[in-house]
Amino acid sequence: MKKVSFFDKRLLMMFMFGLSNEQNFSLDNSTSFFKWISKDYELTLHDVQIDEWVRNHKRDSIDMVVIDLDLWWDCNVMEEYQSYLTQFNKITQDENIKILIVDWVGEFFGLDNQIQWLTNELKKDNRYIVSQRDLLNRTGLGVLNKQYQLPLLFYYFYMCDDLYYHPPLPNFESKNKHFDFISYFGLYYNHDRNNTEESRYKALYERIDFFNKKVLLPNTFDDYLKPIQKTLNGSDIPNGNWGRYNWYSILESEQAKVKLVFESYEPTNLTNKLFQQTGFLSEKSTKCFTHTQPYILLSGRQIKEKLMKLGFKFACPLDYEESLDYVSKISRGNIDDWVSEHKHKFIHNKKLFESIIFNTHPHKYKNHIKFFKDILSDKIQKTKEII
Repeated sequence: MKKVSFFDKRLLMMFMFGLSNEQNFSLDNSTSFFKWISKDYELTLHDVQIDEWVRNHKRDSIDMVVIDLDLWWDCNVMEEYQSYLTQFNKITQDENIKILIVDWVGEFFGLDNQIQWLTNELKKDNRYIVSQRDLLNRTGLGVLNKQYQLPLLFYYFYMCDDLYYHPPLPNFESKNKHFDFISYFGLYYNHDRNNTEESRYKALYERIDFFNKKVLLPNTFDDYLKPIQKTLNGSDIPNGNWGRYNWYSILESEQAKVKLVFESYEPTNLTNKLFQQTGFLSEKSTKCFTHTQPYILLSGRQIKEKLMKLGFKFACPLDYEESLDYVSKISRGNIDDWVSEHKHKFIHNKKLFESIIFNTHPHKYKNHIKFFKDILSDKIQKTKEII
């Protein structure tokens, strides 16, 4: 039995859901921490920081630690973690424990400054990296790049409120809607609006000619907490925003026939080389695929091309500029006819997204799971000459 430790329950769920087809996991209630056991794996969640893990570690034949890239980077740059990091590295080396670093957060947090650090990490015999990006411009032993499904999985687990508060969603029907379109300008839109610079969406939105169509622009994200979260503050329910309480957003968005979804940044507005190379995917895109409500995704071509490689279909052009003009074009016609024409694409995308989460689709969505299993079974034999 292979024993794997996690520091993040979302990472644990991503791999455990992906393995659940072939493994029958059951919760082990005999420990003070969370542990799931199947015939081949023992997955343990250490809901602590690395310093506490080091202090409490006992030699129990762990095979691998799975860790989020951003958390691992923080541990390496924060001075207060250095002594613990030294101990952590010694423990994992002495006990031959593998470390799988997962780059799955869609948003961009200065990875251009981390490339050399990651290159050096990979030189160590027990380090492996799986990334949504072409992170090191190479694929070789110990590296699995271009796993575009990873940010979708990250945001799914992040915004599902620990999977407790998301009811099943029936297929969307466009009958009895008060609005033709609904769109959000995002968290901190009020802050953007008060700055001298234009809101990152406002100038783009104002280029659309909606003719006589009705548009709803809710203020749901003006505050950090949604209204229901304010009343529940202090409970065990998560208090962040970031797309959480997705059911709340869905119920609100159902007032309209079509969602206009502005991804977090329009790539031509940015100069960062790595960002230009990798594109950007956030919870805004992921939300689209959890429901069958029609949507027009306003994002850079790179994002849509990556999603199309996974099998997603779009009812709008790939280019940002063309998509803006496209909204004006369909606003001249009958929105119900447009919805009927493209309804099958939104149903397809929801089914595809669910198959990616539960890993029931053909092998191209199982690469990160296969990588995980191959590392544990020593099918990937690293050498120092791979960099």
